[in-house]
Amino acid sequence: MDEEVDYDGYDEEEHTAISNAGEEEAEELYGDLFAHDGAGEGLLPIQTAELRRRTEEQEAVIEELKARLEAAEAERDELREERETLVRNISCIFRTAQLELQRKDDQLKELRQSAAGISRTGLAPS
Repeated sequence: MDEEVDYDGYDEEEHTAISNAGEEEAEELYGDLFAHDGAGEGLLPIQTAELRRRTEEQEAVIEELKARLEAAEAERDELREERETLVRNISCIFRTAQLELQRKDDQLKELRQSAAGISRTGLAPS
């Protein structure tokens, strides 16, 4: 009684043929990624190594740019402090100059009044 039982239409031979066809199709699509070249290395490992190398180069560039950014920010902070000091200094100098001009104006006014008083009375200052 070697009767073959059909389990809801499942045919093992047909399934094996379909599975083999899928493997062949996958090999056709992706086989070149793992194919060996003349040096005995696959394409995918070579590409991976190249990407790692490029990533390391880019990380080095990023680190250099970070260092340059930090230096530029430090210089900016120094210049900002220097500018603030210069603004304070020039403001003080300007106020001092204004006060000095006012003092000179007051002194001139006083001298003119004194000269006007002398010319009216005809007296010479003693």
